[in-house]
Amino acid sequence: MDWEPRIIICPDLLCLHPAENFLMRFGAAYVVARPDLGNLLPGGATATVTGSNFNVTENNPNLNPFFAHNGKLLMYHGWADPGVPPQGTVDYFNNVKETVGAKASEDIRLFMVPGMGHCRGGDGTDQFDAVKALEQWVEKSKAPERIEASRVRNGKVDRTRPLCAYPKVAVYIGSGSTDESANFSCQ
Repeated sequence: MDWEPRIIICPDLLCLHPAENFLMRFGAAYVVARPDLGNLLPGGATATVTGSNFNVTENNPNLNPFFAHNGKLLMYHGWADPGVPPQGTVDYFNNVKETVGAKASEDIRLFMVPGMGHCRGGDGTDQFDAVKALEQWVEKSKAPERIEASRVRNGKVDRTRPLCAYPKVAVYIGSGSTDESANFSCQ
């Protein structure tokens, strides 16, 4: 990776860099998941773009300043998350698209993961490389529409599936194993 992500998430006293996968894992599920709740932590959860005064809070869908700095936002959330309602992430995503307009389609992607719990786990295909997808988007201008994911049981991959850019979903093509990603298309 020859670029440096320019987002830092700071909920309360904890600051982590997205290179630690914080933005995509924790940010999608916590910071932006429930814009209707207001501040979730004392002082609010905030993302700051380094070198500017742009802040993102969990109830602010105006990401125009972030996108104006060529920012790309990749979010994911498990449909089976028992702690943070997944519909909140979908609502936030839709609110961003409505607020930002057509430009949002170039700069934000949401991947909803069937069967995945909170960030990982559950019966779904919870193993995937979101950082690689983001890297391809930033370095090669290839926005992710599909991310290959797998489920590992007893140390072995027993299922693969595509994760599709929301609102698309993986649809079985009607032949072949339902445990193989190649037999699904994003529709």
